[in-house]
Amino acid sequence: LLGKLVAQLERYDEAIEFFRKAAALDKDRAVVAYRDLAEVLLEARRYEEAAVVCRDALELRLLPAIKGQFLYDLSRAAELSGDTAGALEAVQ
Repeated sequence: LLGKLVAQLERYDEAIEFFRKAAALDKDRAVVAYRDLAEVLLEARRYEEAAVVCRDALELRLLPAIKGQFLYDLSRAAELSGDTAGALEAVQ
């Protein structure tokens, strides 16, 4: 919750740090932190970092709907960073 509030204030660096720590501290709930982290990185226009987070998250055991969201975000991050081929690969 704190990370989301800080992100709404556009204090992205603080939000990113919070979500990174949250993912490291609670491996069982890391997927939630990764999801929020990817979202904040995309908002902050840090597309390459967002793509890395999505790839890391895809290494976890995910429900199909959540996996689809990370694939979509990976595709979006890749396209916005100029990697159209990577964007297409993520959604195939």
